[in-house]
Amino acid sequence: MVSVVHLVWMDYGIELFSKFLESYTKFPAGYPHDLVLLFNGVKELKDTDPYVDLARKAGLSFKTHLNYRRDQDLQAYFWVTERITTPYVLFLNSYVRFLSGGWLAKYMSHSNSEEIGIIGATGSWLSYYRTVRNINPLKWQSKDSFKDNLRRYRTFLKAKFYWKWLFPDFPNPHIRTNAFLIRRDLMLAIRTRSLRSKFQAYLLESGLKSITRQILNKGKRVLVIDKNGNTHDPLKWPDAKVFWIADQENLLISDNQTQNYANADSQGKKEMTANAWGIKG
Repeated sequence: MVSVVHLVWMDYGIELFSKFLESYTKFPAGYPHDLVLLFNGVKELKDTDPYVDLARKAGLSFKTHLNYRRDQDLQAYFWVTERITTPYVLFLNSYVRFLSGGWLAKYMSHSNSEEIGIIGATGSWLSYYRTVRNINPLKWQSKDSFKDNLRRYRTFLKAKFYWKWLFPDFPNPHIRTNAFLIRRDLMLAIRTRSLRSKFQAYLLESGLKSITRQILNKGKRVLVIDKNGNTHDPLKWPDAKVFWIADQENLLISDNQTQNYANADSQGKKEMTANAWGIKG
């Protein structure tokens, strides 16, 4: 019925994979599935042996797919979607950690509704170009080097006069692609151009032709799910308290970005909340 695809970036090392396995075994999925380990950036087959051995020692049943290219996450997801056959796919990036049991059961409890297109563990209203402008103000900073000031000026101008036409302004609701469930046929219907750079991946995640916008244009709903299994439409995402707000107390699946927020000081959290939701403390 569903494949749970975990992206294993070989560049990141086995420790990150070990932490994923630890959370996977600690918090049962609560729903039958195929666990698929998608190895990305493989140089030689033998390089995957330590990862496979670790998963076997944990007593897991799994399938593997080896991608010998160093694809962006989303590009790797499209690649593997063509090679699996289950009607549903839950994609998990390399940094995910489960925070509650029954996580897949919670996703799949909403899967039978034809009106639902995609369900993510997190979503945001963030506008990429406006956030870049916010953190790169057009103001000379005497404490910074000439090179750093020049870089900030260039980034500000690029955001203002170029990226503005590629990304919607705030609020820009979009599902974050760290942990999302989607029908396989709908995933294959997503229109995309080259995904060779991280910037191109940003465009597909939150640009004018993002996955979220394409799904909405098909008349489908885009939802965020919390640790209690409740789903939230875009207007209610801040109330879900799963991403860059309050204590993220309802988060079902964490990643590096939610951890960055958790580790930030109070001022840092305020800035992140303002960028994600427009809420200023």
